[in-house]
Parts: sequence; C-alpha cells; structure tokens
Amino acid sequence: FSYCLELLSLDVSNFNTQNVTSMHGMFYFCTKLPSIDVSKFDTRNVKSLSYLFGQCNELASVDVSHFNTQNVTDLSSMFCYCKSLAAVDVTNFDTRNTKMMGGMFQDCKKITTLDLSNFNTKQVYNMKYMFSGCSELTSI
Repeated sequence: FSYCLELLSLDVSNFNTQNVTSMHGMFYFCTKLPSIDVSKFDTRNVKSLSYLFGQCNELASVDVSHFNTQNVTDLSSMFCYCKSLAAVDVTNFDTRNTKMMGGMFQDCKKITTLDLSNFNTKQVYNMKYMFSGCSELTSI
C-alpha cells in the first residue's frame, strides 16, 4: 500500500500474516489514512517493521500493543513522520533481537510520553534520529 496518497480507509483486519517476514514500508506514505486496524496481525515471524507506518501524516491511532516482536531486527522509522499520532503503546515490544531503531519515532510531533522501559537495546547499533523532531515529547 506504499504511496497510496489518497487512501482514506483500508480494511486489513482479516489479513493472514502468519508467514510474513517483512512488513517494511507496508503503509509508507499513506498520508491521508487516519487509522489502520492491524490488531489481528500475526507478527511472530516478522524481522522488519521498518517504515511500516512511515509518513502516515494523518494516522491518529494504531494499536500495535499485541505485536510479537521477538524476531524483529529492524524497527527503523516505524512511526516516522506520523505527525497526528498522539500515543502509541509499545510496552510489550520484545526488542532483544533488534539491531536498528534509527528514526523510529522521528517527527511524531504529538506524542508526549513513551514507555520504553521494557526495551532491551543491548544489540541495537543504530538509534540515530530516534526521537528527532518529537517536539512535544516530555517523558520517556
């Protein structure tokens, strides 16, 4: 769905994603999409979530709290430029195998707090611009 610039709604709630290994850029540049229901996505085999919601400027809410990220190595720019996103729950993210988080929340201008207390960053070698442009972020 990358570059679906005029897309206003999308139903992916019944997608079978159990064998998916990369969701890189799946919704990248869906600039007018206000919400995406990914609550039933099976992400246990996913290695890359990079740019998954990148440049989704109007994305106001997305529930990724159930995502199984145990095999994810790349979270780069997952939410970059989600300028309307006020909150995102990543407390259940298992990041023990993650190596890249650069730009993960870059330019998420409305997010004020992020709970990253469960993040394991021992393997991470790139956090460049992770919070760059998060002008309202007051608590991590």
